[in-house]
Amino acid sequence: MGIVTGDALIGPNAVIQLGDVLAALGGTKQRSVFSTAGILPYLTSPPASMIHEAEVFSLFQTVWLQFPETEALAIMYEAGNKTGDYILHHRIPGAAQKVLKALPARLAIPLLLTAIQKHAWTFAGSGSVKIKRCGQASISICDNPLALPGCPWHLGVFEALFRRLTDRYLVFKHTHCCAKGDDFCRFEISRQMVLRNPNSSFEMPVET
Repeated sequence: MGIVTGDALIGPNAVIQLGDVLAALGGTKQRSVFSTAGILPYLTSPPASMIHEAEVFSLFQTVWLQFPETEALAIMYEAGNKTGDYILHHRIPGAAQKVLKALPARLAIPLLLTAIQKHAWTFAGSGSVKIKRCGQASISICDNPLALPGCPWHLGVFEALFRRLTDRYLVFKHTHCCAKGDDFCRFEISRQMVLRNPNSSFEMPVET
């Protein structure tokens, strides 16, 4: 994790949407994960405002430790996708979405990158965000406080936003990761005709 500061806050949907994904697995898995992460009260009283990044990371890390790797990747990616969808429906004005969708991707992508940098608290907390608009477009999070190997949650958030607003064939390649010893996490934008599909790449666990 990055150094905790007074600005170490994350949007509450990082917890809420992951909770919904865990609930869909059935059984007692959701309660077990939230209890182990030390945030059980959020199940009955979901956070309505910004929450400390340490709570979010504890939840992310618990999922990573309690599930096999491929299942954890699928769970976190879906939670990221759901968070991105929430942002689209509740945080980005409809008029702005229409403009982005109407523009060619080469123009819409830099605009969306700029908007994401301005609202980095949603996914970066105490980490610092840098974007590259020209050449190989990318998002970098220095000292990413929510880093997991591969950062599937971040991939889910970014791909949901960029695919729906700029180009449905965009994918993000995670080239550097704080969870693997790098100083920053980097997500490079590329385009491919075969999209990432976690439901076919990973088996989602169902508790009986």
